[in-house]
Amino acid sequence: MLNILYKFYFSLRRQKCNAKFLKKLYNFISNILSKAANFYVKGYYRLPFYKNIIGINTSKKREKKIIVSLTTFPARINVVWISIESLLRQSYKPDKIILWLAKEQFNGIKSVPHKLLKQQKRGLEIRFCDDLRSHKKYYYAFQEYPEEIIITVDDDIIYPRNTLKILINLHERFPDCICCNRAHLIKKLKNNDPAPYSEWVQNPLSLNEPSKLLCPTGVSGILYPPNSVHNEVFNKRDIKELCFHADDLWLKIMSLKNNTKVVKTAEFTSVPFKINSSQKESLAQLNVNENKNDLQLKAILDKYNVDFDK
Repeated sequence: MLNILYKFYFSLRRQKCNAKFLKKLYNFISNILSKAANFYVKGYYRLPFYKNIIGINTSKKREKKIIVSLTTFPARINVVWISIESLLRQSYKPDKIILWLAKEQFNGIKSVPHKLLKQQKRGLEIRFCDDLRSHKKYYYAFQEYPEEIIITVDDDIIYPRNTLKILINLHERFPDCICCNRAHLIKKLKNNDPAPYSEWVQNPLSLNEPSKLLCPTGVSGILYPPNSVHNEVFNKRDIKELCFHADDLWLKIMSLKNNTKVVKTAEFTSVPFKINSSQKESLAQLNVNENKNDLQLKAILDKYNVDFDK
């Protein structure tokens, strides 16, 4: 059922139309599909059929492990199980799924909801770490597994069943590139500086070649091969001082410092269905609405010299 909803949703979003009426109609239908997906999974994911089925790879030994890494915070801790459940039911099984929680926000494993504790039996790992806000989803996984493939995901998304498979297929074609399902194309000014974030091209579907001008957005999953970002990515002081609210921008600059290009798929024509009961004001909305992305990007660029050319 979820696959059918996604197929319709993505095909609908693929249609190009400038008429305001049709745009409103598309948005209306998309909202209905999102509500239907939420209603469906919240019931279906509770069925006992999957309670003993392992959601990670336990049989096939891979040359490099595939590690899915995400984080959450108290406002979403009671609904993140839905996102994790959609990851446990992927057609391509990862070797690990790690949920990073800040020690400052949670009182150990006893403060974790029962649904997440049950998911541990099927492959979820719950780890506690220092609080780096959204940067937790990559920071500690990069440190502990430098030679493995890390796929970062967000905590408020119902992921299509083929999310990881699409990323892995793209990685096999472009093993040295950062692979993602969604990205924005960075526009440049005449002086070669990046244009304001609001002027970047959101998720261009026709761009299917590796480029330094693509900035991955974490909402649909990002695959990082080993050594794709510079070691300066672990500079906690700069993270906190320059872009504590923008992990995507920080990672983009760190990938440019390593001369790593980005390539995206064309299947995810829009943002996947979000969990309805997750926090209404997201970090992305805060950054865009208050121009924090531009301020943080400028702060990073003032500190680091990078090349935006293709």
